Amino acid sequence: MPDPASPPVREGDLLAGKYRVERIIGSGGMGVVVAARHEQLDQRVALKFVRDEALGNQDAVQRFLREARAAVKLRSEHAAKVLDVGTLESGAPYMVMEFLEGRDLGQVLAEQGPLGVEAAAEWLVQACEAVAEAHAAGIVHRDLKPQNLFLARSVGGASKVKVLDFGVSKSMITSDAAGGLTQTRSMLGSPLYMSPEQMRSARDVDARSDVWALGVVLYELLTRRWPFEAESMPELCLKVVSDPPAPVSQHRPDLPRPMIEVIERCLQKDPALRYENAAELAAALEPMAPPASHVIVERARMAMASTKGATQDRATRSPEAFAQTAPTPAAWGSGRGESPSTSTAKAKKRSPALWIGLGTVAAAALAAVILYATHGADDPAAASTASAPVRSPSAVASVVETFLAPAPLASAPPEPAASDTALPAASASAPPRPTPTPATPATPATPATPPVGSAKPDPTPRVPPTARPRPVDDIPSLR
Repeated sequence: MPDPASPPVREGDLLAGKYRVERIIGSGGMGVVVAARHEQLDQRVALKFVRDEALGNQDAVQRFLREARAAVKLRSEHAAKVLDVGTLESGAPYMVMEFLEGRDLGQVLAEQGPLGVEAAAEWLVQACEAVAEAHAAGIVHRDLKPQNLFLARSVGGASKVKVLDFGVSKSMITSDAAGGLTQTRSMLGSPLYMSPEQMRSARDVDARSDVWALGVVLYELLTRRWPFEAESMPELCLKVVSDPPAPVSQHRPDLPRPMIEVIERCLQKDPALRYENAAELAAALEPMAPPASHVIVERARMAMASTKGATQDRATRSPEAFAQTAPTPAAWGSGRGESPSTSTAKAKKRSPALWIGLGTVAAAALAAVILYATHGADDPAAASTASAPVRSPSAVASVVETFLAPAPLASAPPEPAASDTALPAASASAPPRPTPTPATPATPATPATPPVGSAKPDPTPRVPPTARPRPVDDIPSLR
């Protein structure tokens, strides 16, 4: 077994022909992390690579590559960025990440002790945003703990949480059982932060296992204790699987009730009773976090909402849900129905004709009202003449001319219009009707003999009004 105390590189070494090693940040049995500087760009980076002695361990190499693939998908400012990947001269794979200055939350706890409610909520909300983006991409971290939550210093001295080490992450979309990367008997992740289902089988986990781990982290940030403590690994596993967690209030009586409820829900043994993902956990913590955390919570919620429907497999959906969204033959255009777009297009084509028809009806109704208002009280026959159809355009023109012509003098009877004699001859389909003889003040007009079966004519002589247009009922064209 390689000696972790013997570093594989030294300060000043040039790696991959462009990264100059400045100092070693961390070294373990499988990998090394160094601070280096890009020779051409003068950019400070963190370079992580697998030890030469571990190259024969395919699990270690695949875990390393899996971390790079998982981290490069995340765009959150609270996830450590992967800038490049490659292979060293020795054949060892390496990964170039952004260089972070600061300390992880494990070191913060060791130096400062338990945190306040607002600080703990703020830092966990930031971690939730990165983890929520991973969940939206179908990735479970599986090793969330204070040591993998790095409190990095940013511009102006402010600090923000960065989630590290996706090396034991698992895809929720594609199974890796065929490759043997995740064995049921393997103990992946730190046992103190593992969910009961992860204790039973590291393969059968989803986003709710990360919610459990974040609940343990929150418990530890507030109390510097763990919900399950034991002297040995078997005892710890047994407690996680079967025993209830130690109440957080017994270590921190001053905690507000909403914070206690959040922790208790995260640590439910039944995954269905926990928060569905990190975005829901962030939303539950928002009331206890600073106001600035609202933007972070919204980003986490949007990350989950943007991929909620896209990542859902049709095969896992219920028939009822599929029936509500499945297209019908009418929607395809192959049935008797029509698609909405086709119906809209036809409606648009019909709209001019519809408006013309409505305008014609309205004009006819208006004409009837005018006729009735003009002479309806003077002539009993107005009701029948108002509803008579217009015979021809010339007849309409005669009506207009009659209304616009100056009124005749009272002493002289009006001259008959040309259309009065021409229209009956042209309209062969209409039955002939007697033309009433206008009366003068001196000589009463003799009413025409009505047809058989008609109403008895009014014997009272009628005098045309002074300075008034000719009654419409005298115009044959409208009869």
